[in-house]
Amino acid sequence: MVHFFCDAGRRSREAARRRRKGNRQRDLKLESLEPRLALAVMTGLPDTIAPVVRSVVLPAAGTYGTDRALNFKVNFSEPVKLAGDQSTITLPVAVGSAMREAQYVSGSGTKSLTFRLTVKANDVDTDGISVGRVNSAAIRDFDFNQANLAPRILDRAGNPASNAIPAIDTSRIRIDATGPVVTSSSAFVTRGRQVSLQVTFDGPVIVKGKPTVPVIIGGQNQSLAYTAGSGTKTLTFAVTMRKGAAVASPAFRGENGLVGNVILLKAAADLKDSFGNRVTAIGDDFGKTSTAAGSRVVVIETLSEQAKNRPLALPPAVAPPALSRSLPPPIAAVPPPTPPPLVVRSAATFVLPAAVDGIVELSGDITGNATFRAGTVYVITGEVHVRKFVTLTIEDGVEVRIRNGKENFTTITSCALIFDSGSSLVAKTVTFQAADAANQPVKEADNGGVFFCGGTRKASKDDVSSMVVGPRVGWSFNATNIVANSLGRKDPAEGDGDGSRLDDIDAVSLIGVIADEWNVPAVEINHSGDDGFDLTNSDIEMERITVIDPVEDGVNLSSSYLSITQSFIVDMTNRELPDDREIFDFEVDTGPSMLTIVQGASVDLRGYWDSSHDDLRISLRSRDMPAPYPPYARNLYAWKGRLEKGPAEIFSKSDRR
Repeated sequence: MVHFFCDAGRRSREAARRRRKGNRQRDLKLESLEPRLALAVMTGLPDTIAPVVRSVVLPAAGTYGTDRALNFKVNFSEPVKLAGDQSTITLPVAVGSAMREAQYVSGSGTKSLTFRLTVKANDVDTDGISVGRVNSAAIRDFDFNQANLAPRILDRAGNPASNAIPAIDTSRIRIDATGPVVTSSSAFVTRGRQVSLQVTFDGPVIVKGKPTVPVIIGGQNQSLAYTAGSGTKTLTFAVTMRKGAAVASPAFRGENGLVGNVILLKAAADLKDSFGNRVTAIGDDFGKTSTAAGSRVVVIETLSEQAKNRPLALPPAVAPPALSRSLPPPIAAVPPPTPPPLVVRSAATFVLPAAVDGIVELSGDITGNATFRAGTVYVITGEVHVRKFVTLTIEDGVEVRIRNGKENFTTITSCALIFDSGSSLVAKTVTFQAADAANQPVKEADNGGVFFCGGTRKASKDDVSSMVVGPRVGWSFNATNIVANSLGRKDPAEGDGDGSRLDDIDAVSLIGVIADEWNVPAVEINHSGDDGFDLTNSDIEMERITVIDPVEDGVNLSSSYLSITQSFIVDMTNRELPDDREIFDFEVDTGPSMLTIVQGASVDLRGYWDSSHDDLRISLRSRDMPAPYPPYARNLYAWKGRLEKGPAEIFSKSDRR
């Protein structure tokens, strides 16, 4: 039998199904709106629900260079408005180890606020930025509305916005705002009437205009002009001498009394990397462009390295004689030209301020070789840098005091002694001590401590950066023992972050330092304001390390290796345990971290192994030392003894608990 109404019945059932589905969706929508509808229709019932962040729209994945803008769009659950000074409402963004602030751009009165961060020169974060900061409960937040301060972001009813944010992945947003750096140069090559030179950088370089290298050829001032290599690591500079001109003994001539051989960049010339970062133009100070005759200066090498630039003279090619039955007489051998004598130009002597009552106050940079004499106390009253190619000699037993307090300096906001990349220290036993405004020693740590920056690696911590000065180490930090008392600065009461004024600072910091640069067998660090001994992208070996009663961690390694051969002491039992205070704190931002104590060394550790769930777990591999137990428990770890059965390896893993 044929059913003529089959299609009509199917259509009727489908229509009924759609009506039921629509009713369910309408009911769900009403349920979700019920709290807000109730607030809208019920008089006298206030809106007390805080706006929350639903999502964050991030900049496109990629690597950003100097002056590039990163825009962040923060989407809230309801319209929000800004109160007070809008210039103070920022979004915290961690770039490497430095905390930056993305500034508010637009969106007040809507559900979305836009913030913008402009990349600063020399910013580096190769494994991804971090948006927001971690609070004491190990939750990442924006810190829009701070306790005890007037609300800054509110909804229409005046409810302050929640600080908590959803999880976001920023690992593919990277920053490299360091320009190309010269790593080596070739010898001069003479072929016929052409003299050339090759300069190699640490990455591909894009050339604009005509950079030049000032030289002396045949006793006359000449310039080698850029000829080839743009887009590669190696650039070629050359000049073809006119016919009859002497081509003997090419050598650098330098410019403007600078220490070193240089490339000159006139107004239309430039050297950049693929991210648009200008070449690191190092002159008298890192990060500050030096000029000569209106041109920016890029150091190729110091004059002390000039021995490798021996001129290579090749005789001009001689064509074979045509249609000749006899050979021409042999050409007499011509000895190569005598190279110019090696000139080693050290930094000029620096005149220190006069002592008053046995105390010398020092607030400016040390720009020439200087000596701290025994019997005199030296007080650091500013952000004092020991400049590149400068040696600071400290006689045995001298005490160097670092004044407490906060001020706006160039890099950090506390008085500090910073050994720049390429500088040197010569000392025996030297003590660094906190001091008050009257220059008297105190036990309160509220200063910038001491920084040592290596010259073969790029790294950054607390806005202090190391630079690549050259491929070969011609500088070093030498001391028998460094004692640091009450150095560094602890977290402020309102929390770490929000710019350098609120950042904590460690007592003794090594940034980009390798074993060839660090000849200090022992350090003793007492009562530091934050971590006691901190290594960033460094690799060194020491005999003895002692850290007593730091405010936070004992030893902090960030992508670093540390080896101890004789004695390792960390005693952290004199303070109550805060939320995050441990014997070790290791980070693996750009590589692993490991501390090795060799067999036969003595160990005395008293403190907490892991007290924070947010930190990387610190693992122990040893046949002598007991394993910490259980992980992250707030149980005191205490072990004293000698490593008889083998070495102890303490390291961080890349996975979190």
